[in-house]
Amino acid sequence: MSKEERKVEWSLDLENMRARAGQFVSEAMGEPAQVKRATFQEQKDDAASARIAIEFSLGRATISALDVGSPLLFRAELRYVGELEYEVSGEAERVISLRQKSSAPSAMAAILNDEEELHWDIALAPGIPLSLTLKGGLGASDLDLSGLSVERATVETGLGQVMLTTPMRQKGFSAQVKGGVGKADITIPAGSPAQLEVIGGVGAFCVSVAPRAAVRMNAKTGLGRFNLPEGIARVDGADKGMSGIWETPDFADADHPIEIDFQGGIGSFSLECFKAL
Repeated sequence: MSKEERKVEWSLDLENMRARAGQFVSEAMGEPAQVKRATFQEQKDDAASARIAIEFSLGRATISALDVGSPLLFRAELRYVGELEYEVSGEAERVISLRQKSSAPSAMAAILNDEEELHWDIALAPGIPLSLTLKGGLGASDLDLSGLSVERATVETGLGQVMLTTPMRQKGFSAQVKGGVGKADITIPAGSPAQLEVIGGVGAFCVSVAPRAAVRMNAKTGLGRFNLPEGIARVDGADKGMSGIWETPDFADADHPIEIDFQGGIGSFSLECFKAL
């Protein structure tokens, strides 16, 4: 399934979720809260690296790269309810934190029922080493790290759907992705190495790699379905059901290896090859 097909599928799932939850919350908890807008931004100045923590709320969320040459390190454009906490510290290593405070039930009703979509759109500077901690909320999240110099990412999917694209052709990238209730689709661009630790939850995981990618899969499966493509062979753990280690034939000599450690939950896991352009 392509990235665009996943977006269509997610939008249908999200609308159904919002309709059902919105009806329940509005009937039980009263009138919605006021919807607000905010923009936060930080200049690069002397920053040589950055640690950024984002706790998304309800609604659509995106992460992408700023334009090359932009003087900014960080920009957030938000449409939200309730109250926010935004903190910045450091010089050479900038530390940025953005989260929503605990909000009243009426704030949840506002997000679920509002006619105009609420959103958290985050843009980060390319070319600066980044460490990201991202916690999902309720809603679809498109986390496109392909144009960023992310060294480490920790992602919790929460109750929403998450589409994560890893950095393009960057050595030393590692990520831990913890599953929640929603779906999680992870795309690793062609020729890009990565180390992934995937911790399953209730929702489904799908990791997409290039057709000839060199992959090593170390899996401890749970209750959900576990699917691997043809061309990847078990090299250890033949007596452990679907738990074990699998490798593509050229993994040992690969220049851009992909290593995936999977700890299963209730939801399913699939490793698949995306269509070559």
